[in-house]
Amino acid sequence: MKREKRLRSYYEDRFDYRKNLIDWDYSMNVKDWAEIIHSKLFLWWRQEGIAYEIRDSKYPQPNRTMASYAEGKEKGHSKLKRGYWGDIVQSPYWSIGVHADEQR
Repeated sequence: MKREKRLRSYYEDRFDYRKNLIDWDYSMNVKDWAEIIHSKLFLWWRQEGIAYEIRDSKYPQPNRTMASYAEGKEKGHSKLKRGYWGDIVQSPYWSIGVHADEQR
């Protein structure tokens, strides 16, 4: 729920077309220099937030580990705001690497 709210905030009016936007991001920004990342996996991560599937597991409930509180102000008063603060644009694939010395 929190992640969807964050996605709606990111895509704004284009939320209904996010699948096309994700495909465009993949085609223009990822495909040429990170061929190891498959387009379907990239799409799945950007829409659902799941980068690595564990066996044939199902994910019936959201992963709340990235939902937390952040301090902010609302109407001039300090307030703790609960939300999803994880990255919704940069995938976790970059942290493990997308290039190898040995081509297979």
